[in-house]
Order: sequence, then C-alpha cells, then structure tokens
Amino acid sequence: MTIKYKIIYTKRKSLAIIIKNDGEVHVRAPKHKFFDSSKIEEFVYSKKEWIATNVDKMKKNAKEKKPEMSPKERKEKQKEARAVIFDRVQYYAEKYGFKFSKLRLSSAKTRWGSCSGNNTISINWNLVFAPLDIMDYVIIHELCHTKHHNHSQKFWDEVAKYIPDYKEKREWLKNNEHKIQ
Repeated sequence: MTIKYKIIYTKRKSLAIIIKNDGEVHVRAPKHKFFDSSKIEEFVYSKKEWIATNVDKMKKNAKEKKPEMSPKERKEKQKEARAVIFDRVQYYAEKYGFKFSKLRLSSAKTRWGSCSGNNTISINWNLVFAPLDIMDYVIIHELCHTKHHNHSQKFWDEVAKYIPDYKEKREWLKNNEHKIQ
C-alpha cells in the first residue's frame, strides 16, 4: 500500500497526521534532525490502516457536503443564526444561572464554540444547520466553560447535569460535522 503525504515542518515536538477534507494526507513534523525522513516514513507506515480508513471517510464526507450558498443566502442564514443562537444562549444562561460577558457568532473552521478567559462566548453560526439538540449541546458546553475554563472532570460533570447524553451529542457532531459546515 502506497500512501502519498505532504510533510509540513512545525515547531511541534511530535509527529501528527492530518487528513484534509479532500482526503490529502499531511504529516506535521518537528524541525529537528532526530525526525529525519526515515522516522517520518516509519511513523506513517505504522498508521497506514488508520490513514486509509480516514481518507475514505473524508472523501465520502466531501461528497455528502451541503451545496455552497450565494452571498445573499449566506447573509440571510447568518441573520437567522444570530437570532436563534442569541435567544438560546440567553435562555440557558438565565435558566441555569450562567454568567457570560459577551456573545458573538464565529465562522471558525475547526471549532463549534469557545469561551474566553473573560467569559466571552463564541458560537459557530453554522450550527443553525444542525439539529436543535446538537446546537443546545454546544451552547451549554460553552456556558459550562464560564464556570470551568478547562475540560476537567468537574467541567464534564457540569455538562452532564444539563445534558446527560452529552457523549452521544459529541459523537454525532464528530460524525456529521461535514454536513453542517
């Protein structure tokens, strides 16, 4: 089995394999003489089954991806997302007693939401394309970060108080993110 891959040298201290949306394989490698091409090749070879599975998955996902929107459609959807997301964040914050400083929509490519150190909540507007319970999971996840700014067990216990099946929601998001981005 031959695997084509592109090496990207970084400041990282370890090797990582990234499968791009189009199925292209990138290997992030440290700029260090210890990680010569034979070490990288050995690493890639040891992950060949994982790579093959995930390349196929990414190619399949690319075929299922939703069609592109026109700028007008995009603007309308963002306006709709703003209204829905802002209402839901406000609702859950009041219902469960969360305090956040600011709320904003994002277009992040790799995150559904974030919570800054000063409790600014950012939610990816593309969640408007997800089922409502998935959007609610992301919102509550980020609101829980206003109490726990990490992913400690206390944080996950807090999330579980409001969404007992959060693991299933995370899994759904992981397996279906290509359909809503």
